[in-house]
Amino acid sequence: MAIGISPILNWARNNARIEKSYVREIIAEFLATFTLCLFAVGGTMNINASINSVGSPIRFVSSPTSSVWPVAFGYFLATLLFGGVSGSHVNPAISIGMAIAGRLSWVKLHAFILVQILGGYLGSLFAYAMFKSYFDSLTTGDWTNNPASAAIFNSTPGYISLGSGFFNEIVLTCLFMMAFLAVNDMWNSRSPRYVQGILIGLVVIGLGLSFGDTTGVAINPARDICPRLAALSLGWDSNIVMKSPSPRDEQWWSVGFFAPFIGAIVGSFLYIFVIGAQLRYNDGEDSGDVVTIEASPMGMGMGMGGVEPQERWKANVFVPRVPFGKKQQGQPQMPPQMSYQQHPNQMPVMTPYSRVQFRQ
Repeated sequence: MAIGISPILNWARNNARIEKSYVREIIAEFLATFTLCLFAVGGTMNINASINSVGSPIRFVSSPTSSVWPVAFGYFLATLLFGGVSGSHVNPAISIGMAIAGRLSWVKLHAFILVQILGGYLGSLFAYAMFKSYFDSLTTGDWTNNPASAAIFNSTPGYISLGSGFFNEIVLTCLFMMAFLAVNDMWNSRSPRYVQGILIGLVVIGLGLSFGDTTGVAINPARDICPRLAALSLGWDSNIVMKSPSPRDEQWWSVGFFAPFIGAIVGSFLYIFVIGAQLRYNDGEDSGDVVTIEASPMGMGMGMGGVEPQERWKANVFVPRVPFGKKQQGQPQMPPQMSYQQHPNQMPVMTPYSRVQFRQ
């Protein structure tokens, strides 16, 4: 047994590892979105708990610029814990954008979205359970009938129209999608896995501090709709939870649910054509051929000792062409983390003149 590996961990690796990577990924995505919504809803509840005291009338506030911090920490922790397994999208809109960019199989997409919604719903319920007795101690009445109490589940919008809310969320999610792709692109930012969560969290903080008072910066259908569904299941009135404050009374839930999908699709295509297609390989133009190879878990054609491995993965490998008559100056510079950071369950075939992009 290797030095530094505990006997318990060694036993777990040999006996408790889930063999199918597909199952591992959806479980990780469920737990990651659970973590995000636990922090997001817990953060808004804690803000409201801090402004109340026993013996005083209970009151609620919506503070999008303050609640963005726990959301950012939720992204960071979710990525830190589960990013190495599923990529920690924690966002149905991001998953669609990643599928468009070729970073997620379309076959897996429906399962990712399903577990993200389920994880966000249960995370919201857990956050409520952790604060319920505290709010109950502040008042003897039914505080759930207070229209402002919806703020403990989601940030209510500012005084903008439904159309303006859609426009804002499309633009913000488009920027967020492009940032997410850049952070995960080994040929752009080349960010190690352990800092990707921090970078995504900083993007969320920037968007929230800049535009939070307009729409609450949903940019995530799971983050927006799951707390609303949790509130409905706990007895809140749908007019309080799903609509914008009076006198508008618009179906504001549609902004946080539908607009991020549109923004993520636009952002994914923009990144592919405006940024991804323009990236350079090493010091020369990124020109060459794409070939399909098969790789074993050990990165050797037939596995160790010529034994056919149980799992094999297909990969599209980019082989750059050196212009005729141009002397190649040493080995092309490889990204520091290669595909292992992007796809931890797939080991790339290490060839000195190849850029590996796995298609799951």
